[in-house]
Amino acid sequence: MPDRRMSVEMIIGLVLYALASIADVVTTERGLARGGVEANPVIRWFMERLGRGWIVFKLVLSLAVAIYAVMNGYVLVIFVLSGLTLWVAWHNTRVV
Repeated sequence: MPDRRMSVEMIIGLVLYALASIADVVTTERGLARGGVEANPVIRWFMERLGRGWIVFKLVLSLAVAIYAVMNGYVLVIFVLSGLTLWVAWHNTRVV
């Protein structure tokens, strides 16, 4: 039976990715409340059709990516996505 335990690096990466994803949602919501506009056309499309349901879509998409990365052992991918998502959250605080 194969060993299914995650590495410490993967766990840390997943925690960072989860926190970055939540930060992205929070800062996006704050930016929108201040009159900002979503720059990502895919997310904007979901916002227009789902209202605040876009948040569920965004978090489910992040979860699906995380599951895919875990299943394939893509530790570096999780860290890169964490960094990019954190940068987006930071950028959200600067544009409005």
